[in-house]
Formats: sequence, structure tokens, C-alpha cells
Amino acid sequence: MSATAKAAEDPDRLPNLEQLLQPLEAATRERDRSAVELLHGQILGSERLRGEVAAYVKGDRSPVTLVDLLHQTQAQQMIAARFPGDGFIAEESPALQAAVLAETAALAERYYEAKLESELPGLPATGRFTWLMDPIDGTKGFLARRYYAIAIGCFLGETPLLAVMATPRLGDSPSWGIDGAIALAVAGHGAWIARREAGAELDFVPLGKPAEAAADRVRVALSLEHAGPLADTVETIAGLSILRLDSQAKYLAVAAGDLEAYVRRRREDGRPDAMWDHMPGGLIAIEAGCAVAHFDASPLRWVPSPTIDLRGGCLCYRPPARGPLADLLARLTD
Repeated sequence: MSATAKAAEDPDRLPNLEQLLQPLEAATRERDRSAVELLHGQILGSERLRGEVAAYVKGDRSPVTLVDLLHQTQAQQMIAARFPGDGFIAEESPALQAAVLAETAALAERYYEAKLESELPGLPATGRFTWLMDPIDGTKGFLARRYYAIAIGCFLGETPLLAVMATPRLGDSPSWGIDGAIALAVAGHGAWIARREAGAELDFVPLGKPAEAAADRVRVALSLEHAGPLADTVETIAGLSILRLDSQAKYLAVAAGDLEAYVRRRREDGRPDAMWDHMPGGLIAIEAGCAVAHFDASPLRWVPSPTIDLRGGCLCYRPPARGPLADLLARLTD
């Protein structure tokens, strides 16, 4: 009997990570375990540092912090040590990582109870297995003590294999399922979520269909920074409630039932969007039973590449779409 079946048979008996991974092939199991362990440590460390670090401004005018760079370096060093030959694609510049390695090493030791190696490993961009990471997705949210996400995915060849996402705890009595959560998806096997409790083992429950929302409570997430004219479109449809959030935690919020939909228009400057902003969260949502598609209604295709071309934009929702949500989807996919 699978761990998920055991949980369904006895709701009080939740599968821990080892039970969950047991049915998987060894190569997938080891990468899943390593990704969850990595992000678990990183979300705990980043919560200790949240609001305590300053931001650099990159050439594209987006912010980056020592925490982004620390997380990316930790991931590279983990992959080099455990899975030599795996590829790695991520957001931040290796030159910037190397320039602040001493500073990130000090943060790692003080706030993460972890050590960094003295050199940045050189990893190929792709391999038989290729990792894709956003070390802090929603850096502005991280700096402002709002939601952000740490997100990592892995491909086998050109095919998505797994995704893990961690989100911070924002309050002592959270009302959202993604508050203080770690989510895991394995392509073709499903998606699960665990809430972090101090000193406790991570116990996972399946990310399945949540209780049906009331017809007059259709919550749609838009990007806090990049909503643009899309907000005007959403506001014209009666019965929709808009929430503006940072990061791809919005995908997880739909999968967990905190929201009914997430919509994002493609970049207004004509440049492609970043694959690491969509693949981990999108795979988790798909494995939880959600639809993830371009505005032309074709499904998003994840590949080991730094970029993704959104056709009009992307949307994530749990089908079937009815009422105001169906009206919104019809408007966006015309």
C-alpha cells in the first residue's frame, strides 16, 4: 500500500518524506530527498534573515540579496557533491556569487548552521538530469516581509521530473494553507504539502481537490509588481476578488485551495519570461489537478531552458471553471 493510500485509510496517519519517496526509482528518490532537505534549511534560514539584509540592484533593475546568492551557491554545492554531472540553470550571476562568497559563507554559518565550500563549483548548464532554481522568488516580497518562495525543479532529459517549493510563515495563526509550507511534486505521481512545525518531522498530505469555493467568492491572484492592464480586465468581471501577491507561491495557493486562479500577462517589454519563475510552481499545480495554460488555452511546456515564451500570458486554475471564473478565462483566451 502506498503512503498516500495509508493516509487516505487513516487520516490521522500522515506520510513522512521517506514513506512518500519509497515507491520511486532510486535516482528520483535521492534528488527529491536532497531538494526537500535543501529548501527546508533555506526557508528556516531565510526567515531568520527576512527584513535584515539589504538589496543590490541588478542591470535589469530587479533586486538581489545575499540570501538569493547564498541559496544558489548552496544548491550548486549540493548538486556538485551528490550528483556530479547534473546540469544547473538559475537566475543569479556566477560572477556576483563569487564576489560575495565570503559574505554568504558567514551568513550560512550564523543563520543556517551550515558551511559553504570556499569555491563555487562549475556545473554544466544541462545534463541527463538538469536542475532549475529560483533561490528567492519574489525578492521584493522577501524584503518587505510578504510572501516569497524558494523554488527548485529537476528534469530528466527534456521532461520535468520533480519540483519543490518552500514558503515562509507570516503569522502565528495563519489562514492560508501555504503559510509555512513545503510542497513536493513528482511528475506522474502527484503533489503533496507539509506544514512546518518546530522540531517536528515533515508530514505530507496530498494536494488534491479542496472544498468547493462559494460562487460569490472567486479569488484571483495577480502579480503585485506586474499586473498592469490585466487588472483592468479582471476588474470588469463581476464576482471576482483580486489579490496581489509576490512570487510563484501563487501557483501553490491555487493548488492548496487558497485561491481559485492565478493569471499573469506576458512581459510588456517583449522579452521572454524566466522558466524558473513558472516551472516548479506550475508542475506542483498540475500534479495537484490544476490546469496551467497559455492565454491561447494550450498547455505550458516545461523544458530545461532559462526562458519560456508565454503566448499572451499564463493562467492556473482548478477545472472545471464556472461562473465569473469561466467568464475571465473566456475573456483571456479569445
